[in-house]
Amino acid sequence: MREVLSTLEGWARDGTRAALATVVSVEKSAPRGPGSIMALGDDGQIVGSVTGGCVEPDVVMAAEEVLAGGAPQLREYGIADEDAFAVGLPCGGAVRIFVEAMDPDVIARLSDAIRDEAPLGVITHIAGPHIGERVVTDAEGADDAAAALIRAGHSGTIGGGDDERFVLSVAARPRMYVFGAIDFASSLATLGKFMGYHVTVCDARAAFVTTERFPDADDIVVAWPHELIADASIDERSAICILTHDAKFDGPALHAALKTPAG
Repeated sequence: MREVLSTLEGWARDGTRAALATVVSVEKSAPRGPGSIMALGDDGQIVGSVTGGCVEPDVVMAAEEVLAGGAPQLREYGIADEDAFAVGLPCGGAVRIFVEAMDPDVIARLSDAIRDEAPLGVITHIAGPHIGERVVTDAEGADDAAAALIRAGHSGTIGGGDDERFVLSVAARPRMYVFGAIDFASSLATLGKFMGYHVTVCDARAAFVTTERFPDADDIVVAWPHELIADASIDERSAICILTHDAKFDGPALHAALKTPAG
């Protein structure tokens, strides 16, 4: 979602109609996971990807049907299908892709949630008589199964049969805490930012922990590592990296880190 959101925001703002194709489930080998999105604008522009090219041509035809006023549809592609190779899915897996019209209000709410780093879920019926109906909510407004996905920032299906729903989740970026402002830490901060973490670099030595040395860090903190850990926002998605190589910093930091739920 994040990789196509700026384009979808622009389309919504300009009044461009669009169809969204979203991967809702995968089995075995598949190029992209649940929540991956490809969008087709009514001007013919395409953004995003659902399988890295394997079944996109067929999905585009489904999106054109939706743009023409057709109902939402759930498409299935798998190696067991007699035409699997015809649509270009030779990887041995199976994917299900839900195609629907873009709702500008939903795009706006997702944009706000990502900007505010607030968990939010879009729960959409992908089968049965209510196919296409959706609810936008945080974890507190969802049932237990959907709430668990929203809190974790994961996307996936819940329920089954005519009540099968897909939960598209956005969440605050997971946090990476890098302790020890050494050269390796600078590279790690860059890598962490690239991987989607909110990166904090911390060192008690102010001369080492500067924005010039760590341009990709979201936060620069001058403090003893164990003191920051004691007050930091740390959950199961967090990563704590201790790199100082000085026992007076790393020992207390490790002792404090082991008391947290960090992954």
